[in-house]
Amino acid sequence: MAAFHLEQILRTNLSQHLATVPLGYIISNGSGTLKKVIQDDVKTLHAFVADSTPMIAKSIVAPISTFLILSIIDYRFALATLIVFILGWITMAFAMRDSKTLRIKYEKSQSNINKTVIEFAQAMPVVRTFDEGTTSFKRYNDALLDYKTNLHHWMNVSAFSAKLGMIVLSPLPTLIAVIITAIYLSNFGVLNLFGFICALFLSTGMADSMMPLMWINNHIKKSQASALKIQEVLEIKSLEILKETKSITLEA
Repeated sequence: MAAFHLEQILRTNLSQHLATVPLGYIISNGSGTLKKVIQDDVKTLHAFVADSTPMIAKSIVAPISTFLILSIIDYRFALATLIVFILGWITMAFAMRDSKTLRIKYEKSQSNINKTVIEFAQAMPVVRTFDEGTTSFKRYNDALLDYKTNLHHWMNVSAFSAKLGMIVLSPLPTLIAVIITAIYLSNFGVLNLFGFICALFLSTGMADSMMPLMWINNHIKKSQASALKIQEVLEIKSLEILKETKSITLEA
């Protein structure tokens, strides 16, 4: 409910404010860019408010409680699980490097697509009369190629380390680490069978919590970019004549 309420407030404020800004700003930026702010960026903040709470709860409570319980059962199982967890975290952090710069380029190219496709569709009568679509379609095609280039570059930079991180954080490496620890303990005759079985069931809780944590990190960065875009639009100065008219109306 809070997310939908926020969505209503932001879209109402943006619409009311855009009605008072100079027309030159609307024309120069294009309706595609403004559509992305009002629709997509507001929707991103909605998703963050709606989905972040359960993700944060899972990503914080699960690893801490799992580590504490494993420490009570046998601290060596807890340490083995923690090592896998740290390796997965390092790998995923490496995959997320330069994500802010790459996301800005990606979102800018996405905004250009929205802008050019709307311009191309709205200008069809003029296009058919004068340039047969070659010039205007070229702008749209260039925007698509730029979007494709940025997306491929982002995927190429992070693909390998992201896949490796997901493999490390899958249940299998953690279970292997617990089994190796159990074999090591059994060689010294200090293995507790009940503790080993409990560790097998509980150990994957730490690694599983990393994936929601990665999604939260992505949500935060994406939401920050969307919030800055919304703030940028709301900070555009209104026309002075509209401000004066509004104040006269209020006084009356």
